[in-house]
Amino acid sequence: MGTGNRNNVGRGQRSPVFAAWLAIRSRGRVCDRWRSFANFYLDVGRRPSWRHLLIRDDATGEFGPGNARWQIAARYRWARPTTRSGCGTA
Repeated sequence: MGTGNRNNVGRGQRSPVFAAWLAIRSRGRVCDRWRSFANFYLDVGRRPSWRHLLIRDDATGEFGPGNARWQIAARYRWARPTTRSGCGTA
């Protein structure tokens, strides 16, 4: 039986922090310091909970110290600007 902590990693699974690092690297906008997982982990630390995502404060900038932080996913979705236009009820 599991402990209920989704930060735990089982055999053959990636840690949530490593998965986040891989995801931001695949996007290509990462500072030189964060090209190393060790430096990335030193700067961001463990993911506080399974509900947290790594976000950038300045969406046009690169992922790096001072421009990325863990934030609860629901809050991030509410704060994002929508890209829809003309979708309203009359």
